[in-house]
Amino acid sequence: MPALTLIALMLGPQIWDGGGKEAVVRPPASGIGQILGDTARRVRDGRRSGQFTKAQARSLRRDSAVTEELADRYAVDGLVSDSENAELRARAEAQRGIVDAQRLSPPPPLPR
Repeated sequence: MPALTLIALMLGPQIWDGGGKEAVVRPPASGIGQILGDTARRVRDGRRSGQFTKAQARSLRRDSAVTEELADRYAVDGLVSDSENAELRARAEAQRGIVDAQRLSPPPPLPR
């Protein structure tokens, strides 16, 4: 068997996201995927409408990624306790609130 075929079989199937620039939000085991997806959509809409700078949007996406990573870490054993789920839900709701508050605040004045 050729070496490349053997390597491909060992690596298993790979998933390609189509090369899009949008991050794919996968729902974590705790059930907060809908909140995180909604937050990501609000950040994207805020960036497109000019309510967020590129740096602000990047920071907000990074904050959401931290919550998602925490959810993945909690779900490693297959179970997310009630207290862990409550913490994740509170983090996700707080993040969504921060995004909404920043979208409603007036933009900073432009430098002269």
